[in-house]
Amino acid sequence: GQDRLNLFGPQALSNIAWAFATAGASHPELFRKIGDHVAGLDSLESFKPQNLSNTAWAFASAEVPHHELFRKIGGHVAGLMSLDSFNPQNLSNIVWAFATAGESHSELFNRVGDHIVARISDDFRPQALANTAWAFATSGVAHRELFKTIGDHVSELGILNFFDPRELSITAWAFATSGVSHSELFEKIGNHVVGPGGLGSFKPRDLSNTAWAFATAGVSHPELFKKIGHHVAEQGCFDSFKPQELSNTVWACATVGYTDERLFSAFAPVIGSKLDECSEQELTNIAWAYSVANLPRQ
Repeated sequence: GQDRLNLFGPQALSNIAWAFATAGASHPELFRKIGDHVAGLDSLESFKPQNLSNTAWAFASAEVPHHELFRKIGGHVAGLMSLDSFNPQNLSNIVWAFATAGESHSELFNRVGDHIVARISDDFRPQALANTAWAFATSGVAHRELFKTIGDHVSELGILNFFDPRELSITAWAFATSGVSHSELFEKIGNHVVGPGGLGSFKPRDLSNTAWAFATAGVSHPELFKKIGHHVAEQGCFDSFKPQELSNTVWACATVGYTDERLFSAFAPVIGSKLDECSEQELTNIAWAYSVANLPRQ
């Protein structure tokens, strides 16, 4: 019962929620009780940054909505005198959780953004950088200084080998979505991807997000699109592309003027087989792309 939760401290509560979410074990009633309990506390002062981070992450990952819990955590973190006790992973997990759960909290996001701008360092690993950028872009929080800081930081790194394909693609996607231009960042990502083995482990979602980001940001990188086109045509992994990924990829290629016949011809039968799954917008983008490429859609 709810009274029994009074026996559990912040560490235990956050660990339980984190464990269930990590294991993919669905238990909405358990999450609701934990959420109600935490949201009903007078203060979250006894919660350490890791407890707050794990709790928010768990609710978002388990896809259990609890508006009051998120308001409680957001208000607490935004109202703290200093965020110096939060490590980069704590901060990125919190904003990722709010964005994933669809919970807006501009005060929290601006506070976290201001802190990162003042404190960014090599302690910020690729996952934390990428997830933070994604969270701000997804939540629609315009914090241009944060994006500039992240863009400058990544651009100044010697190599991007520590970034996996997902982290590279969602970083580019976040900048394009937020409308913040950073030519050095896009050049750095593009040059890395066209390097040896750069596309080796890219999944269709990573490929389409990267292509869409460059096209949306208006960044011309012919070698990148040529590499994506050749990679897709050679791999023959078309069936694993979802409708949105197909749509975004051909739209991006057409937008930047990369209309390689081999790529568009190879995509055509796959698109034809998935027309029933496409949204109206996806169909519009596909039709426009093929009209620009001047090739039949089959």
